[in-house]
Amino acid sequence: MIAALDGRSMVVSNCRHFDGAPGSFHEIRLRAKDSTHHLRNILGIVIGYRLHWGCAMAVRRSLLAQALPFPHYMDESHDQWLATVGNINRSIVYMDEDTILHRLHGENLTPHGIRSASKILRARVAFLRNVYIAVRRFRQTRKA
Repeated sequence: MIAALDGRSMVVSNCRHFDGAPGSFHEIRLRAKDSTHHLRNILGIVIGYRLHWGCAMAVRRSLLAQALPFPHYMDESHDQWLATVGNINRSIVYMDEDTILHRLHGENLTPHGIRSASKILRARVAFLRNVYIAVRRFRQTRKA
């Protein structure tokens, strides 16, 4: 992962899930060939088919300066926020490989099944807000 960071602010790999019943979300994989498809990646985050696991990320401090603090309304999906910031900056690379084992247990925050329509809609609105805030922070960083 360190080598993949060369010239980028963020790298995200896949992880192998174990020790629990995987839900449909756990089968979604990132592909290296999608690394430069930033708009498609952002749409995938908003729609919900491009998942990023925080345990499978490496981030440069320079990106954290833009990503932190997390938006005040955010109570879930912090890993998706970081991936949004990385894609807005056009400085993210995806790896096909599994670089970490991700243990599934009852305390994981990722839902095992489909959430209610109202929860899905609230999450999509929050992701759209995230895109707006990430773009605003990106522009502020470029002006400084």
